[in-house]
Amino acid sequence: QKMMHAWTTFARSGVPRADGLPVWRPYDAFVRPTMIFDNECRIEDDPRKADRLALDRYPLYAPEAAARRAAPSAR
Repeated sequence: QKMMHAWTTFARSGVPRADGLPVWRPYDAFVRPTMIFDNECRIEDDPRKADRLALDRYPLYAPEAAARRAAPSAR
């Protein structure tokens, strides 16, 4: 219910609010405040940071690069 209400108020106002939720700060790529929806909802800064950083060693998938590799070359 809390998540649904937060999404609804976000769609209406741009600010996700619901009874029983802490104030949800705007997203910041350095702090990464993230709402954890649980029995006791809370804000965590950069949850699963170690997991996110572990993925940095893998390049992002770029569909246009994959399409170039799959296209027959004009040699």
